[in-house]
Amino acid sequence: MSTRIAVVIAFAALAAAPALGKQQKPCAWELVVPQTQGAEGCWLDEQVTAAPGSLVVDCQGSAHPSGDARAIFGERTFTGKMTDGDVTVVLHTRFHYGDGCDWGTTQTITGRPESGHLTYTYREFPLPGQHGCLNACAAQGDVRVR
Repeated sequence: MSTRIAVVIAFAALAAAPALGKQQKPCAWELVVPQTQGAEGCWLDEQVTAAPGSLVVDCQGSAHPSGDARAIFGERTFTGKMTDGDVTVVLHTRFHYGDGCDWGTTQTITGRPESGHLTYTYREFPLPGQHGCLNACAAQGDVRVR
């Protein structure tokens, strides 16, 4: 008799698992940035065009998900939030360039994944105290969401 009860309990737990898993499963999308525009002739401290990335949101799978968000491209992770289906994730980097200056970047991905497209923006700036630096570069790109 106890074996039969255990089987019924196991079956009930398995039947409930998909519903529970769907509520707790993060929302995820593949991101592809084929190219950037606006910075011709510049070297950019970006990895978004090197290979596809992923956007993961700790959401509950609602029609307008909200929660902590991460976009991962290689070793770089953008962090931010999704609120009512709109995502904003940001990455800040630093690098030393051949002009002798130390630079910083702000890279942002924004938009509604359900639309199939997001916007990537890249802005760089010499860090405070730098002199004789080259002109800063800026770029943008269309992020395809799959």
